[in-house]
Amino acid sequence: ITEKEYPETGILPGINLHLLADVGRPLPSGQYKVEALLYVDGRRSPLFSKEFAFEGDQRISILHGDAAIDLDPREVLIEAIPGATRSGRIAVFNGSEEKVDVEVEVSLPEHMVNAVYGNLRGPDFDCSDWVKVSPQRFTLHGKRRQNLRILCSMPKTGLLHPNFYAMLTMRTRWPDGQTAGTTKARLCVVNKKGQGNPRIMNQQLTLSESSPNHYLVTARFSNIGDTHVLPDCRAVLSIVDDVANTPRARFLLSSEKRRGIMLPLEKRNFTGVLDVSRVPPGMYRLTVILTGENGESAQGQTAVRVVETTERKVVEVMNVEEVGGATTVEL
Repeated sequence: ITEKEYPETGILPGINLHLLADVGRPLPSGQYKVEALLYVDGRRSPLFSKEFAFEGDQRISILHGDAAIDLDPREVLIEAIPGATRSGRIAVFNGSEEKVDVEVEVSLPEHMVNAVYGNLRGPDFDCSDWVKVSPQRFTLHGKRRQNLRILCSMPKTGLLHPNFYAMLTMRTRWPDGQTAGTTKARLCVVNKKGQGNPRIMNQQLTLSESSPNHYLVTARFSNIGDTHVLPDCRAVLSIVDDVANTPRARFLLSSEKRRGIMLPLEKRNFTGVLDVSRVPPGMYRLTVILTGENGESAQGQTAVRVVETTERKVVEVMNVEEVGGATTVEL
């Protein structure tokens, strides 16, 4: 019927977290199933599932799920200069058999609404007031597409940053008025006369055993600059006593929930699997490195000890100061 993603939050030991959600549509009576997944430090829990009988809205006899709406592209980039008007395009495709009514909403990305870091304030990146989408409302028949024009009129003055952002939300309804879901794309408006200052920071690095000899590595990075970055995240395992930091293992880290560019003030978790089955026992540095397409880079590092037991190899996490402190690792 629908899916709901809750914002990331932290909970103290012994605390119960109660999550509430509105499915956003009336439901007929019947048997329903709720399924949930929990992510802790990037590691996914087993599937939680519960079935129950529900007494719903007697006026609803046919239940619609979300429409199969796709957008091309999912990230729209428009370059402009202060005082000028520029345009871009995005295509909306209805993969469902039945037609839907679509309304386009332009707003500040959710993570920016109350975000603050130093002198950076999320609302200062908002360009939704000077962006218009045409058509804003339309009916899209099944298996058809609609091209939308995005008109951006950049102000002459008052531009606090070199780049500005908005979220394009396609809200859809079925012909009987039932909600058909939402689909989103990001809009980036680049001031061609501005100069961005990309800055990335590592906030957290954790390890947890996922299976014998395999450990889930989770790295959290945040974008604390005034421009977006296209992230590439990798991990390197190197021997502590090796001055050259020769890699003993390399692997990619990816973001399961989010892909594409990281906007200013955005935080993102990247995960990957460290296989120590062929790693000799000893002391190592584990380094996570995030780089952007323009050369920006940030690293996080911890020390680990690989210990061999009769059944498997075990990774013990240590403070990097215990091995002489953090070092810079080149990919």
